[in-house]
Amino acid sequence: MKSPKLKPRAKFVNEEDLNDVLCEFDAVMEDFTSPVEKRHFRYDEHLKTMKRRSSASVSDSGISDSEKSLNRNSFSFSDERLNSTNSPPLMSPKPKLGDTKELEDFIADLDRTLESM
Repeated sequence: MKSPKLKPRAKFVNEEDLNDVLCEFDAVMEDFTSPVEKRHFRYDEHLKTMKRRSSASVSDSGISDSEKSLNRNSFSFSDERLNSTNSPPLMSPKPKLGDTKELEDFIADLDRTLESM
């Protein structure tokens, strides 16, 4: 299966923002690899809370998740693009199936929690 072709965009990813996101990602991955009792954050509890919240506030706007996610950014890039030395500036790929409100709410709540730490 061929990978989808990305259309060029006028806006490029800010290198400093990307670095911040990658550092945060590394910190979370390090936390996941540590023993459960030594983790800095209880991800399973947070996920359960967010699932309860999102299921309690379910609304049907008549717009499917795939339509809502068309304008979202995603940091999912192939290894080839990330490791290529002559690749053009990073552009956002099209959203993938599985983008959901639940995940979006979880990430937003996780961001708020991390900011308050």
